[in-house]
Amino acid sequence: MGDLNGCHYVVTGISSGIGKAVGTALLGEGAKVTGVDINQPDIQVNSFVRCDLRSKIEVEGLIAGLNRPIHGLCNAAGVPTSRSPREIMEINFFGLRTLTDLLLPLLEDGGSVVNVASCAGTDWQDRSNVIRKLLAIAEPEEGLEFFDSLGFQAVDAYCLSKECATFYSLDISSTGVERGVRVNAVSPGATYTPILEDFYATMDRERLGQLRVAAGGREAYPSEIAAPIIFLLSPGASWINGVNLIVDGGAEAAILLGKLPNRSEPVSGG
Repeated sequence: MGDLNGCHYVVTGISSGIGKAVGTALLGEGAKVTGVDINQPDIQVNSFVRCDLRSKIEVEGLIAGLNRPIHGLCNAAGVPTSRSPREIMEINFFGLRTLTDLLLPLLEDGGSVVNVASCAGTDWQDRSNVIRKLLAIAEPEEGLEFFDSLGFQAVDAYCLSKECATFYSLDISSTGVERGVRVNAVSPGATYTPILEDFYATMDRERLGQLRVAAGGREAYPSEIAAPIIFLLSPGASWINGVNLIVDGGAEAAILLGKLPNRSEPVSGG
């Protein structure tokens, strides 16, 4: 995987779910972690910054106060379908983009960015025209006004936000290639996090149930999503760039090929 000891990583969404799992794993590898969230984490990171990613001023303040050098960024902060459509886009995409655009040039040579997208965003090609228009708008507020005009409800807004995060990751992956800086996305399937129930309450339960069965009868544990993220952040993934890695236990593949398994007991893991 490569030695992470002493390397410095910025992790958003550090206080829960996948972000917490990523921070915990990095610390376990001897890395230094600056955690970013609106809530205080219950893990002991090297530095914590309370930041609302909806505020460009707060994000700029975060960047200005970061210790150097910085070897990588994991954008794991996000909100579920129980929030308003505008808030979903504002945090899941525009906040992610603002932080990444500002931090990417500051990364050390050989650095890495991993954006946590979602299996809900894997069909980004179907909306590529809309996504390109959103990405072409530099100012978040103007982008949000255009988004408002689309009239998306929360579930579609969530899918679009993750489609944008995926497309954006691929789009900027060539930005730092001359310095060996990489950008990838990781798209988890359903995962045991504090917001899992929000998805079951607001999304297609039958579809989620199909995915659960196809993945072996359970959702992923956050540590199972964190592990490939840690690899992508590490020097061992130096030739992986511009990739959207689906991490869903094989659920999408099983459904796509009509190979839903017949299991009465969930597979072990975590």
